[in-house]
Amino acid sequence: MDTFSINGTVQSEYLYNALGQQVVRTLTQTGEVIHSIHDLDGNRIAEYSYDAGTGT
Repeated sequence: MDTFSINGTVQSEYLYNALGQQVVRTLTQTGEVIHSIHDLDGNRIAEYSYDAGTGT
């Protein structure tokens, strides 16, 4: 897991798969979790987030 901070405050957290591709990004201030989809060549082709509270 990697993090991005401004003035010591974590803004986002990143998770990577075994290929080194970013697969999850969490925005810590809002709690939004964004998942990334990659094609077979390793290119990021889509991102999505899901809100369990609203089902969207």
